[in-house]
Amino acid sequence: MTCGTTAPDLSHGILSPPDPLPPPHQLNEAARAEFARYLASMLPHKAFAVSPNGGYGWRAGRASADDAGRDSLAACMKWSPVCTLYAVDDQLAEPSQARSTEQSARARQ
Repeated sequence: MTCGTTAPDLSHGILSPPDPLPPPHQLNEAARAEFARYLASMLPHKAFAVSPNGGYGWRAGRASADDAGRDSLAACMKWSPVCTLYAVDDQLAEPSQARSTEQSARARQ
């Protein structure tokens, strides 16, 4: 004898995953593909840095979020003297984290 009941709907109360981060607006199509690779990386402690002209750098698998931020800024600076952290560990960089290389670039001039 079957009861005719259906399985309970467990979707109520379960949080859906957050929306993925939007890519930085200054990235071209190829750079947006790299940003997608950053998002897909499952390695811990990762960061993505970007420059005003569309240069970027990202690093993953670092010992800390600070290390990832520092290394991604260094990678970005290969393309531009001015870079800013955009994301750290899949979160938009906080204003305090979104350190820019602009001041250090001015100091070198």
